[in-house]
Amino acid sequence: MGADAARDAARAAADAARDAARAAADAARNAAKADADAAREAAKAQARAAREPREAREANEEANEAAREANEAAREANEAANKAAREANEAAREANEEANKAVREANEEAREAAREAREDALDAPDVDVVEVEN
Repeated sequence: MGADAARDAARAAADAARDAARAAADAARNAAKADADAAREAAKAQARAAREPREAREANEEANEAAREANEAAREANEAANKAAREANEAAREANEEANKAVREANEEAREAAREAREDALDAPDVDVVEVEN
């Protein structure tokens, strides 16, 4: 390889190294800028929060208390609904038992009446059936 070719290769390598260094510097600069922007935004948010921390905390506490009260009211309503459902189920069960008892008694009375009617029919004197013409 001649001196000119070596010089050209060295120059190309130097140019490539310089371009890579520039790209790395640009990337580092952009990353630092992004980090700085993010830090600046975070600082702004902290400053905003620091200006009204008590009001925000009080509002949060009030919201939490309202949520607790709503949950307690819902729990109490659920318990009352469950109790009413249990009582209604018990009343329905009792009514069903009474209805079943009445049906059993009515069936027994009907069977007894049918038995008595059969016995009466068997005890009745024989009757001759006569056809009458008009």
